[in-house]
Amino acid sequence: MLGIHCTGPPSLGFHISSLFIIPYSLKPTQQQQLIPHGPLIDLLPFPTLRDNILCTLYLVDMEELYLDICSEGLVIWGRTPWDPASWEFSDGFAKKWWFLLDDESLRSTNFWRAQRGEEQLQVLSICNQT
Repeated sequence: MLGIHCTGPPSLGFHISSLFIIPYSLKPTQQQQLIPHGPLIDLLPFPTLRDNILCTLYLVDMEELYLDICSEGLVIWGRTPWDPASWEFSDGFAKKWWFLLDDESLRSTNFWRAQRGEEQLQVLSICNQT
């Protein structure tokens, strides 16, 4: 959809070429450039969420995470999947993967929950604490 061409073996991530203009939300973080990872991480439009996954790779079963995302773990509203504001994570996903979610993913999720009059989700972060 974005016309992004990727290089490198799929098992090590997309390694998006810097020759293409991509949305800020999808630009690889320093951790993405340094830590070998699967392509799922590169598709998430939340840089901190991607880094949270990378800093907890020893805890995360990537196949299980992928299955949870694909089976009603999230909804992408609208036609701009690269826009973080279009994403909503489910209650079940948030309860199971709470340690991966960041402020931006929660803000987006809570916006969509508020549209339906639902309570906001709140989780604690274990990565990037200062």
